[in-house]
Amino acid sequence: MDERKRWGRIHERRAAASARRSVSFGCRSAMPLDIRLYAGFAGQAGRLSAVRHELETLLRSVTGLRRVLLVETSEGLAIVTEGDDRTVCEECARHAERWMRERMPALSDYAPLAVMGEVIAEARGATSDRMVLR
Repeated sequence: MDERKRWGRIHERRAAASARRSVSFGCRSAMPLDIRLYAGFAGQAGRLSAVRHELETLLRSVTGLRRVLLVETSEGLAIVTEGDDRTVCEECARHAERWMRERMPALSDYAPLAVMGEVIAEARGATSDRMVLR
């Protein structure tokens, strides 16, 4: 068998296997994700939660945003954004950081730990589409 044909078939099989994995885990393709961690701000989530609707409204205007999470952690806060591409994630993160700094002046000189990644698998429970906790 010609070497190019052999590698072509191997590539086709890998692509098909990758597509099957994406379908089986419920994700279409790897989705960019941005995580900003604000350690040292434990107990501050209540201040932001009271006005979270402002953040939700601000970020809904960004085209390509899939979801944004404002998370209270044991160490402080985290902002998680998922979008169509990295540019969307970065734009949302910038808007969210500016919004947080306006409400928490202590963050003005703070540089969060910023991590970019991709969602490679996602599983949801049968009722997760209908369950929203606020």
